Amino acid sequence: MTNAMAVLGASAIGPLVKFSVAFPFTYHFMGAIRHFYWEKNPDGLTVETQEKSSIALFGASGIASAFLMFI
Repeated sequence: MTNAMAVLGASAIGPLVKFSVAFPFTYHFMGAIRHFYWEKNPDGLTVETQEKSSIALFGASGIASAFLMFI
């Protein structure tokens, strides 16, 4: 099985596959950190901060996943 993953990772679609795996992990990890922050600081939980942090979360996850797909 690991040989198949190595071949897939080294193929032409390897970066796309790596991005597709990395994005959900980074998105949910960063979302958990955001949720933990909101639980500790409920005063920071407003509609405006939710919208802004959602956009930032999506963008940061995309950037982190783009970085990880080349490793």
